[in-house]
Amino acid sequence: MVSKITLQIFEKAVSRFSDVEAECLKDWQAPCNCPNPGQTNSCSKCPYFKDLVLQIQNELHQSPTEVFPVILPPEIQPPYSDEVKQQCLEMYSAGYPIEKIKQLTGVTNRKIIRKWINTQDFLKEPVPNKLELRQYCVNLYAEGMKPKQIEDLTGVSAAKISHWVEAAGISRPRKIYSDTQKQNSLALYQEGYRIKEIENITGVHGELVRTWAKRAKIHRARLYKVGGIPVHSLEVRESCRKLLEQGKNPPQIEELLGINTKTIRKWAKQWGIH
Repeated sequence: MVSKITLQIFEKAVSRFSDVEAECLKDWQAPCNCPNPGQTNSCSKCPYFKDLVLQIQNELHQSPTEVFPVILPPEIQPPYSDEVKQQCLEMYSAGYPIEKIKQLTGVTNRKIIRKWINTQDFLKEPVPNKLELRQYCVNLYAEGMKPKQIEDLTGVSAAKISHWVEAAGISRPRKIYSDTQKQNSLALYQEGYRIKEIENITGVHGELVRTWAKRAKIHRARLYKVGGIPVHSLEVRESCRKLLEQGKNPPQIEELLGINTKTIRKWAKQWGIH
């Protein structure tokens, strides 16, 4: 016999999942134009549906990879079919970076994907010739982009970009953070602050904060109560309200405070701010 408490827990979980799925579907626009995602067997092989599942998981938990099973396609070995090739090109054309294409399609060879992109002339910005392409990549690096980010944008390998940058004599000074910044960042991380919030407060890049925390074996405070409802401090909510009253839109506030856009819109509705 199943206990009523167990059933209630599962019912709450299903209800919360349904609510999050509905919210994600409002903003989900996939090139496959599927009218009923997740309703047919073909969806299990669709990379866009897998991307939707990952989005839902991100909404359900702050560290989805720690609590949810990884549902990704099996690694595909060459020779690759024309269908797989077309799928990768379609995703790149739709704005998916190479790393995401690898993750969602099962084609793990970056060189192959990059070769397909180059043969299709899918550069996101028009570059007339190889010399201008080289300078374009070097300029992007000088502006702060990483070689792999530039590779995703242009299709040029990260190794070649690094070689061009070195030949051009361009170097970016490594940013040094003080002990105080490090201690404050780790303290906020341990208290459960979101990565974006920590970046805004301390000025330390979020990925570096995660690295420090991992090395120090620091675990975050849970941001969720029973039932999975996010907890935000009164100070954070008040900051959000002030920004809304100043005319900032939810995506801008998300960048500043690290609060999910859907949560901001929900608060705005509660506060009567339009």
